[in-house]
Amino acid sequence: MATMQPPHKAYDPVVDSYAADGEEDPAFRSRIRNILCELTPGNQILEVGCGPGLDAVALSKQGMKVTAIDLSSGFIDYAKKTHPQVDFRCMDMRAPTFEDASFDGLLGIACFCHLSSQEVAAALKRYHRLLRPGGVIVLQMMDSQKVDSYVVEDWCGLDGNRIEMVCHDRNWMADSIESAGFHDIEIGSIRSAYYEAIPRIQENGINLYVATALASDDAQRQ
Repeated sequence: MATMQPPHKAYDPVVDSYAADGEEDPAFRSRIRNILCELTPGNQILEVGCGPGLDAVALSKQGMKVTAIDLSSGFIDYAKKTHPQVDFRCMDMRAPTFEDASFDGLLGIACFCHLSSQEVAAALKRYHRLLRPGGVIVLQMMDSQKVDSYVVEDWCGLDGNRIEMVCHDRNWMADSIESAGFHDIEIGSIRSAYYEAIPRIQENGINLYVATALASDDAQRQ
């Protein structure tokens, strides 16, 4: 059996085909972006796990000034060539290297499924420091009552291109967000007919949700 590679390595060989497919469920992703736009107190946005950059571009068209990061150099090269108006950077979403209080909002769509629980908890603390007081975090996640994770053996149709998908229980996620220093935490289910029709989603009992929270003010920061 092939060994498990780092998640970003599973994307590098399928960048062109992945990007060519566009948004798999445009209305679903638009709803999540709109949540961010409605809640953010300003327009300086960091997107983590940006992939080919479609959400970053859409946010830019909505008046946001977006910095978007991904650890896949293939995705970042594609995004820079295709969407030069957006600031794309090859960077690890577990530890973005920006100055504290640089952003008003942070968006992550379907990217925390590539991180362990320990990595998520550590990243949330870093994200809190990156946000200005009152800044908003918006994360689209998945959980399951059947599995903690599952492996896709042929990611994006490429045989042997293995990738693990990690589920993060929404109650655990709420506690982790609070522990990172956020408040006004809200977590709610979000439906997608497209994703719910995928066999691996059905087989593993996957449920999608969105978590939002606000960064504390300066006096409450650690």
